[in-house]
Amino acid sequence: MKKMKTFGLKKLGLFNPKEVYRNLTPTKLIEMAIQRGEGVLSSTGALSVTTGKYTGRSPEDKFVVDTPDIHNKIAWGSVNKPIEKEKFDLIYGKLISYLQNREIFIFDGLAGADPTCRKKFRIVNEMASQNLFIHQLLIRPTEDELNNYGKEDFMNRMNPYVYMFSLGHFSVDWAQSAFPALLPYFITLCSLSYRDATALLFANILLASVTQPILGYYSDKVSKPWFIPFGVLLSGLSLTALAFTDNYSVIFICSMLSGLGSSIYHPEAARMVNEISGAVKGKAMGTFSVGGSVGFAVGPIIAGLCAYAFDIHGLAVFAVVNTGLALFLYHHLPKVLAQIDRNEIVEETVTGRIEKRNDWSSFSRLTVVIFARSISFAVCNAFIPLFWVKVLGRTPSEGSLALSLLFAIGVVGTYVGGLIADRTGFVKVMRVAITLMVPAMYFFVHSTTALEGALFIVPVGLTLFAPYSAIVVLGQTFLGKNVGFASGVTLGLSITIGGLLTPLVGWAADIWGIPTALQVLWICAAIGAIFTFSVREPKDAA
Repeated sequence: MKKMKTFGLKKLGLFNPKEVYRNLTPTKLIEMAIQRGEGVLSSTGALSVTTGKYTGRSPEDKFVVDTPDIHNKIAWGSVNKPIEKEKFDLIYGKLISYLQNREIFIFDGLAGADPTCRKKFRIVNEMASQNLFIHQLLIRPTEDELNNYGKEDFMNRMNPYVYMFSLGHFSVDWAQSAFPALLPYFITLCSLSYRDATALLFANILLASVTQPILGYYSDKVSKPWFIPFGVLLSGLSLTALAFTDNYSVIFICSMLSGLGSSIYHPEAARMVNEISGAVKGKAMGTFSVGGSVGFAVGPIIAGLCAYAFDIHGLAVFAVVNTGLALFLYHHLPKVLAQIDRNEIVEETVTGRIEKRNDWSSFSRLTVVIFARSISFAVCNAFIPLFWVKVLGRTPSEGSLALSLLFAIGVVGTYVGGLIADRTGFVKVMRVAITLMVPAMYFFVHSTTALEGALFIVPVGLTLFAPYSAIVVLGQTFLGKNVGFASGVTLGLSITIGGLLTPLVGWAADIWGIPTALQVLWICAAIGAIFTFSVREPKDAA
């Protein structure tokens, strides 16, 4: 049976149209309108239709949804009459519910004769006569323009609150990444052994990562929105406290609490981003993840400057920034929660209460991909500076610069990967990126000069970070009943697995050398690539 093409109607809430007609000719629309009893031909040959009392053409029948971002930009009056967003959502839900299991007419047209100002619009109608009217109102695209129409304007705007959660992601991850940069300082200050120093780091990473699935599972049962500002606050204050102690036990506790702050934030925030992102989950999760990537890049630099160039008490900047962001998040969270509640009401109105399910089989296969990527990420993070110094013969500062280059490329890869995933599918992006990671990693670890290494680090960064958003969204989709738990695994536990295996790579490097040990990068990528082909695109993920 041939699958009916729906032209992306699902993102509007139309899940099961009876039939979809796109950009039919005026002749065909007139013919169908007459056949369906919508109108008759007049003596002049024109289609004559009785529209009824409410046509939508009168100013009295038009309303503008009043939201804070446009309220002061509209000349309110008898023509521009406001309507509350809550009322609009209810009306929209009733309309979408009405259109289920009906024939749908689509017109993809253009407004604006000037190509530089032109906008694309998708008009959805119940009747052929209505679709004929919009044919006459908007510019009809040529066949080439229609074939390359892409996505309509205005329908894929990302919820602005995603940027807020991205800032929060930045605040917990810049504190999380700052701690490793402080280890040399504490080794000197407290005369620590390498065992004691690595114990601090292990406690920080372990608590930040292992507890995320647990807290995520808990938030699935009982949502705790206050976790979000509290996690941000705890991360910043714990790191700042390190500037005011030389006691190992206190340092150990602060290390754990900083990791706990990160663990508290991630599952709940990622779950909310998923719920408010609508049809652009890839873009939203990419934007959310970029905040964390930037935090990872910035945190060590700021901490290093405080510890080694200026004054350790400068770590107070983490408390100041994170306290401000925590208050900001706390202030805006009620609006986000209200929005989520409205979305749920509309979804119920449109589709009825659909029981969410968990696809553990698909999630388990995805987990193998997650762990394979995690190992590659952790090993790159730990060994790129060493590779630059010990193998390529460059300076430690150049090694640090190479790592910064990886994260900078990662910011771009994360965001672009999310955008592409919305267009082409999450599994496809994951599959292509991790498959390409195999040759990228292979050629990188076989670099013999710094120039070769710098050139190959670009595809390494792109392929390593591009599938990140797709993986998180897929995990949340496969575990529809436990989105928080899925977020905890994809955002937290995966990092721990990679971190736990990194010492084994170090042990191999001690015995056989760094180049041999780093062969694990392309081997893990190959294992991950193989398992991507066992993961199928879920119906409600694209």
